[in-house]
Amino acid sequence: MKTTLLEMVQRILESIDGQMIESIEDTREAVQVANCIKETYYHLLYTRDIKSTNNIIQMHSMSDVTKPTVFYINDDIAQLSLFKYYDRHNDRYVDLQWLYPEEFIDRSLSLKVDEDHPNVQKVVDESGVVYNIYNDRAPQYYTSFDDKHFICDAFNKEDTSTLIEQYTVAYGVVLPEFKIEDTFVPDLAPQHFPLLLSKSKVQAAYELNKTFDELEADRARKQAATADKHARRTEGLEETLWRNKPMTGRRLR
Repeated sequence: MKTTLLEMVQRILESIDGQMIESIEDTREAVQVANCIKETYYHLLYTRDIKSTNNIIQMHSMSDVTKPTVFYINDDIAQLSLFKYYDRHNDRYVDLQWLYPEEFIDRSLSLKVDEDHPNVQKVVDESGVVYNIYNDRAPQYYTSFDDKHFICDAFNKEDTSTLIEQYTVAYGVVLPEFKIEDTFVPDLAPQHFPLLLSKSKVQAAYELNKTFDELEADRARKQAATADKHARRTEGLEETLWRNKPMTGRRLR
């Protein structure tokens, strides 16, 4: 069953013999417990004890004619698993293939930039990295040098001076926001709430009372082993999204 942040804080305060409250802002102790829950929540996401939310992602164009094939994404995006770009001349969306930076550089530097190849131009990245791109076609590949900016291998200057975000379709893992508010409900499956509560109890007991709750820790370990299996609502969903699908772009670590 889903519970509010206030309800979880009250339950943890009760378990550690803390002062009972009506609102998280009532005491410093309650705020500390709420922050323990927040830290535990993001820890579970990063360690993949629970899965993050998959959603449509907004790619943002740099709109820089000196770097015409560069996009960037928001900081709350942890993983990019699908990236398509609209090929206007063939009236279709193209699945862009991820290349590791070394492979992208090798491919791009193999392109000649001279009078005999006017469809190739040189680009200098902010880091000083030099690479070459096509300027007469839709992109096919992309990479990232810094895990925030995504560089494609081509654009068509007959259409636009840079690649544009309106032509992109992207999908991946988005880290949900966690708010320290009484009525806030974490973005989790109902089956994950006991796991979050148990692990938060262990952390709060240690941080506030310098004690270790072995019983609660053991309960949390058992819940972590089964939570995702019980939370999966579509058979085979985990295998489709996580086990067999290549991971691309920035990733949860």
